[in-house]
Amino acid sequence: MKEPRLDNANNKGFTLVELLAVMAILALLAALLIPTAMQAIESGRRSACRANLRQIGAGMTLYAADHNGWYPAVEQFHVEERNNEYRTAYPRGFTYHILRLAGIDHDDPSYDSQYITDPGIWKCPSDQWNGDSDEIRVTAAQTFDPPFRSSHNASYMYVAGYNVATSRENPATAPVLADESNALENGPLMAGDMPPLGPKAAHGEDFRNVLFLDGSVRAFDDADSANAIFDEIQYPELLHSVD
Repeated sequence: MKEPRLDNANNKGFTLVELLAVMAILALLAALLIPTAMQAIESGRRSACRANLRQIGAGMTLYAADHNGWYPAVEQFHVEERNNEYRTAYPRGFTYHILRLAGIDHDDPSYDSQYITDPGIWKCPSDQWNGDSDEIRVTAAQTFDPPFRSSHNASYMYVAGYNVATSRENPATAPVLADESNALENGPLMAGDMPPLGPKAAHGEDFRNVLFLDGSVRAFDDADSANAIFDEIQYPELLHSVD
C-alpha cells in the first residue's frame, strides 16, 4: 500500500510580507510596553530610595538623642551664635558625617556609637553617576571601611546645622537629606541659588526625594526641585549643604 502523499502547497512557511507584518506588530508592542515597564521600574526605585531615607532619618534621630539634639556635625568647629542656635562655620565633608553615624571617627578612635550599620542604604537605586560627565560611578558599598567615599557610595546631599531641641524651623518643611544634584553642593545654604539637578540626576531633572526634620519623606516633582525644597526655610544662614 502506497504512503499518502503530502501536499507541499499546504505546508509552506511565512511569506516575506507576513514575516514583516509580524515584526512590525512586535515592534509596535515593544514601543508601547517598554516605556510602561521602565516607568514601573523607576517607580519602584523611587520607593526604595524613600525607604533608604527613612532608615537614615531614624539613625540620625537616635544620634541626635545622644548628642543634645544635634544632628551629625563636627564637634570641634568654630561657631557663631545667632537666634539661640549655632551655625557650623566649617562643616566636614559628607563622608565624615556618614562614617560618624556608622560608629567611625578617625579623629577619635574611642568613638564607636553605631546608628546606621548598612552602608548600602546610602546609595539610591536609580543613582548611577556623580558629576556632569561619566567620571565617577556611584555604587552601593559593602562596608564602611576605606575606600568608602560619599562621592562614590552615597546618593544624597546633607543639610548640616540642625539641632532638634533648639531649631525654630518647622520640622515638617526643614529638609535634612535629598537626592543630590550632580553639581557640587557644598557651602552656605542659599535657597534660590542651589545648582539644578541636571539630566544625570538619580530620578531626572525635576524629581527629588527629601527627608525632613520630622522624619517624614516626601517627593518633590517640580521644575526647580533643587531649590523648591528650601522654599520654607526661615534661617538659611544657620545651615550648610554638604555633598
